[in-house]
Amino acid sequence: PEVRISWAALYHAASGTQLRLDWTQEQVPYLGVWIDGGAYLTAPTAALEPGSAFYDGLDIAWKLDQYRTLAPHGSAEWDVIVSVSSDVAGLP
Repeated sequence: PEVRISWAALYHAASGTQLRLDWTQEQVPYLGVWIDGGAYLTAPTAALEPGSAFYDGLDIAWKLDQYRTLAPHGSAEWDVIVSVSSDVAGLP
């Protein structure tokens, strides 16, 4: 939780393509990675999930004081930029 990130990418080595997400780390400081090796879907699947709470459960995020709250009837919004390309030279 100490490291805040502002982007993540999935790279497909066989095709040389990537899916990249960029966002503002002050608004969305965490990233979850969901991976299914075929247990629920017929093909291996991965998903990048920028989020406002640390860990996979609110109970743990609560204990670690790593979550975001909203006032009743409040809202939050942020932008996520999605890029798909076959040029991986831009990856740090």
